[in-house]
Amino acid sequence: MTSIVCQLCNTAFDSRNKLFKHVRVCATKAAVTEVSQQMHPETPTTNDDLFLYVVGGRQRGRTLRSVERYSFKTNSWEDCPQMLENRGSHGAASAKGVLYAIGGGGFRSNLSSCECFDGKEWKSAAPLQVSRHALSVVESSNGTIYAVGGWIDGKECSPEVEQFTASTNQWACVAPLNLARKLHGVASLPTSASNDDMIYAFGGNCEEPNWHTNTAEAYDPVSNSWSYIAPMPAAGGASAASVLPFVFVFLHGKYVLRYDPKTNEYVK
Repeated sequence: MTSIVCQLCNTAFDSRNKLFKHVRVCATKAAVTEVSQQMHPETPTTNDDLFLYVVGGRQRGRTLRSVERYSFKTNSWEDCPQMLENRGSHGAASAKGVLYAIGGGGFRSNLSSCECFDGKEWKSAAPLQVSRHALSVVESSNGTIYAVGGWIDGKECSPEVEQFTASTNQWACVAPLNLARKLHGVASLPTSASNDDMIYAFGGNCEEPNWHTNTAEAYDPVSNSWSYIAPMPAAGGASAASVLPFVFVFLHGKYVLRYDPKTNEYVK
């Protein structure tokens, strides 16, 4: 019987249908590995599994502590140990191969607590200095995580920005945002100027009278300062992800934008 080989991983299949089902998963895993290597060269390039985690959240009024992860190797979802606390509207990011769940809203109020998952169990981590939910978090270089903005007790947007250092298990306040915001997108990008990443914040909700904002700003860790960058073409809540050398901004319900830090421009 003639076999058909996947050119990405050299796995052989006895039918085209089986190959086609495999290729999408294989290509996705290859893309994730490539981006991970670009952003974090220390990531191993072996056949070790890669996972995408879904952590906590809200479901029909319930705040959850359930955790699931998707395996790119097996193309399947699997249950993980539950978090120590129920969390919704929280942040999640990894540092040094450990997953962190940060802040959010609990049963009765905002949370300052954080916890980490090493692939086997959840443990408590150092708490935020300012409790908030609807915040955005992002991993940066050197095992650091930034917790940016958020909403305090459902009353006011927060400009607070904290930096977590995984090696010391400590949070430290850095320069606040120029505009207090929640439900915004954040992303990090390496620079040639230093070993630290630039942090970018896009859109989100802010205080009255504007409510939604199209502003964006960037944090320079060397000068410990935020500065405005080009505004987005529309206002609203956003998510963001970096794929070198760009930042992709998902303006909820409107556009997918590609931001180029070199030209300070967006492409729809």
